[in-house]
Amino acid sequence: MISLLYRLDNLVYSVSCTTRDPRPGETDGVEYHFISKETFQDNILNGKMLEYATYCDNFYGTNAEYVEEQRNMGYDVVLEIEVQG
Repeated sequence: MISLLYRLDNLVYSVSCTTRDPRPGETDGVEYHFISKETFQDNILNGKMLEYATYCDNFYGTNAEYVEEQRNMGYDVVLEIEVQG
């Protein structure tokens, strides 16, 4: 799927948020936006998550503001979503 993004210049891949710790070699904002559980839960309560799920005691989800920012810049956003979310 990522190779498709390189061929269509108006597509951008949505970077999900997670509360898990980064693994070696992962960069915040590239593989995930790494945030605290408290921030994630505040985002849920304030309607800032388009979708979310829990897995192994961590949250994973799509931040609505991030997607809207990309759309406002003229991009179509491709989401990778866990079916539970």
